[in-house]
Amino acid sequence: MVDPNPHIESLRLLDRIKGVSWYTVLGESFVRQLGGSDRLRGQMSPHRDIVFHSYSNGLLIRAGAVPELGGRGLPPP
Repeated sequence: MVDPNPHIESLRLLDRIKGVSWYTVLGESFVRQLGGSDRLRGQMSPHRDIVFHSYSNGLLIRAGAVPELGGRGLPPP
């Protein structure tokens, strides 16, 4: 039997960030709600390691050249 709850919950997050990681994907309608791609790029311009890639349905954001490994406050693995 399939548990429908994760799918039902995902509908409420349709226009929201589901998680933030090295790569974060934002849908087109959410990018518009945030003021558009140009505004987001402008707000992040001081952070030269953040890279934006537009695609047909939204925006892909890469935070840094490589992902950070390990947990906060812990030594690197």
